[in-house]
Amino acid sequence: DMEPITYGSCWLWSHAEHTDISAKKGVHVHTIVCGAARPSDLDQPILAALQFGEQKQLLLERMTAVTTRLERAVADALNTSQFPNWGRDWHAGLHNWPQSTSTGTMIGNIVWIYNVIHAYGMVDFGRERYNVLINNRKNWDATKTMEGNVKAMGGGWAWMPGCAFDETLDYSKDA
Repeated sequence: DMEPITYGSCWLWSHAEHTDISAKKGVHVHTIVCGAARPSDLDQPILAALQFGEQKQLLLERMTAVTTRLERAVADALNTSQFPNWGRDWHAGLHNWPQSTSTGTMIGNIVWIYNVIHAYGMVDFGRERYNVLINNRKNWDATKTMEGNVKAMGGGWAWMPGCAFDETLDYSKDA
């Protein structure tokens, strides 16, 4: 029904209209980041902006249909009798790297990758995202604190902090 960039742009631009939390807090999304390897990569976001300005209602209807399909895929793949709302609530209570005091592991990100693979079959996408974590693990010294590791890496990591799972580490402090 929609190109991924058009869907994502439309979803962001109408975020306050379709998200209860945003509507209550008056949160509006105003910026879109689009990775562009060549000038033509900007064609789709520009087309999406033009369509949103001229055919907003049609795009919102299409976006709603796509969102419904995506949410149904999540529910069908992830919700179980034991966890009937997993697709909606999976992130509740999971620690991510700021709370991971010793390992810097993005537990929430790892679970999100699992969900994306199982709900949408996006194995290559999941593998690419996990490889970022693996590359960050190579620079992590388990004998240092999180602060010590971040400082040793020049104050930050690549665009996304976090480390891959390391089966030799004890994660009980991070849970």
